[in-house]
Amino acid sequence: MLVGISHGFKQGSFKRTRNITSTTWDSKTILKRKADSNMLCTAYCLNEVDCNSIYYDKTSQDCSLANLSNLEATPKDSLEVFVATDVINNIPLNYCYPAKPCGGVDSECNISEECEEGLICSTNTAGFSSCQV
Repeated sequence: MLVGISHGFKQGSFKRTRNITSTTWDSKTILKRKADSNMLCTAYCLNEVDCNSIYYDKTSQDCSLANLSNLEATPKDSLEVFVATDVINNIPLNYCYPAKPCGGVDSECNISEECEEGLICSTNTAGFSSCQV
């Protein structure tokens, strides 16, 4: 889904993604405010120099603005956020994903489908998940 808007000096369209955890989102948030719509939240982002993504909660009308520099491959605790389309096409994924499996043993993963053929995603005692034989 694309959301397009023109506001003030900046124009942009945003693309929906679920490739971010709530923990990562919280660490990248630059501003929180109330907004009565997703479009108003997008307009707030367009007015912030460092903003390239938004999270909008319709129930609480909370609008969070962030500056993302990477995405994650569909994590379990993902949020639905909108990222500027000119950014999302060039932003790297931190993790492997089924269409681009990890390149070998000890590559970070969430599920076995993210690993090369013959490897499984396993969690060690420290809680780190990686592709293993």
